Amino acid sequence: MADEIESPDSPAPTGDAQASALPPSPRPRRVRGIALRHPRAPFLRRWAAGILDLLLAGLAILVVNRLIPEANHTSHPWLGGIVAVEVAIGYYWLPEALWGRTLGKLAAKIRVVDEQGRPPGAWRALVRTLLRFLEVNPFLVGGAPAAAIAYFSKSGQRLGDLLARTYVLLASDLERFHQGLDSGLADVSELEAFE
Repeated sequence: MADEIESPDSPAPTGDAQASALPPSPRPRRVRGIALRHPRAPFLRRWAAGILDLLLAGLAILVVNRLIPEANHTSHPWLGGIVAVEVAIGYYWLPEALWGRTLGKLAAKIRVVDEQGRPPGAWRALVRTLLRFLEVNPFLVGGAPAAAIAYFSKSGQRLGDLLARTYVLLASDLERFHQGLDSGLADVSELEAFE
């Protein structure tokens, strides 16, 4: 059975033989471990950032509507509402997609990130922004639904975060993650066992 002995010139194994011959690849770093260890760390900061963002978005809506001539508002009574929705979506969506934070989050020192600790990007930020209108509105007691879901979630995520697979973390925790001081992996397997 000398034919079965592999020589240095023989081709590399394929399929299952190749998979068993390779060492296991390391798990990618994830921020979920940080969120699971500290789910409520940014809770009050999120609330403060939300209030500040609401005030700033409202101010932006007022300014943009004032820039539109009064005659346009008179002839198109729905114009102010359309402008309000567009400005509000833009206020939250664009900065969160690009930088992972609005002005309120910047002041509160928190950031929105994907599972790898990067800004969420256009699609995830849009999901968060659109669900914000459902979770944070005067007809649903302000931000109570978002606050309740985030508070009781194992990883501190509101509905928009859960569907977009994003996390809101303290900027200091995220900085440690990017410096390699916190891999985001410690204790995750133990914590996932309780989900």
